[in-house]
Amino acid sequence: MRTQCARVARLATVAVAWCLLGAAGPNAAGQVAIAEYAGIGHALFGVQDLDALDKAVKLTPAEREAAESLMRGAMARARSIQGKFYRRCGEESEAMQELVEKNGADYAEAYKNYTSSYAKNSLQINREIAAVERDALGDLMAALDREQIEKGWPAFERYRRRIILDQYGYGAGMGTNPHALVGPLKLDAADTEAIVPILAHYEDEVDPLLILRMKGLERVSKEVAENGDYDPTVWARPELARARIHRLNIRTSEAIERALSEEGRRLFLRQRVGAELQWYLNPPSIDDSVKQMFLLTFLTPEQKERMRALATRADASAFEIAFGEMRANDKAAMRGEESDPKTDAEELAKKVADLQRKG
Repeated sequence: MRTQCARVARLATVAVAWCLLGAAGPNAAGQVAIAEYAGIGHALFGVQDLDALDKAVKLTPAEREAAESLMRGAMARARSIQGKFYRRCGEESEAMQELVEKNGADYAEAYKNYTSSYAKNSLQINREIAAVERDALGDLMAALDREQIEKGWPAFERYRRRIILDQYGYGAGMGTNPHALVGPLKLDAADTEAIVPILAHYEDEVDPLLILRMKGLERVSKEVAENGDYDPTVWARPELARARIHRLNIRTSEAIERALSEEGRRLFLRQRVGAELQWYLNPPSIDDSVKQMFLLTFLTPEQKERMRALATRADASAFEIAFGEMRANDKAAMRGEESDPKTDAEELAKKVADLQRKG
């Protein structure tokens, strides 16, 4: 009992001191900070991270409360750092516009200089926020006992690495993390049990790839910071394991589909289509112009009902188009073909627009 109370006291004391003084924990230097690889800004921690830590090391209620305080404090410090970055970006953007409009500078050259500066500043901010994250993780670890660290902390670190899968929309070309797809679904017990071994196998395969990607990102980030000319194609290099992670995500998603019941598969596919194509495809029924039509007061209830039926059919057709695009993208990725997200978005948007006009 005294040992448990001492752990709580240590964690609570660290939380208060850290929030007030910003002091680094004794184990901070050894912690892997995901902010340095994923660009997560001030969103260092969420309730999911607290739950993952709780599950991994079995926190008491008091320990959980103190850990939450530590995480909130880290987010506040990171928010201040990110605000500084946004202000600097705004100032440099205004300076670029002034160079072009008042001093007659070439826009292409001015924009190139701006993007290069933005990339370097972004990497620097990531490092500063990563230092905050590293401090918080060190303080959390310092409050745990030896058994918690040995048995639970590696599982928490493994969970944290998965954050890399979910950044920059559609996984930065890596596809969608299967955990993020099944998490919000209300699957029945049989479906939930059926996908447990699939996700466990996925964990074993994706973790080494994420470690490989982190090492590659370290090298690329250093190069971008040192190179005056920012080349966005560096983020597509094979050493970052992007294509390998993408293919693994596809294979895992397909395995989940096969394991689910008919209803579970329907829910899963809609979730995946929505996650991967949400940036340029919305169901016609939630299009602003369609929603405004339902507000017209001169329409009769019968007319509105017919409109709803039309919108429902259009939604189904739009889903089929998106589903076909997703399958085509999967096949191309499995063949090792790189697609152009901008071109894909334009083509899909045109297909949906044509569908809405026909409707």
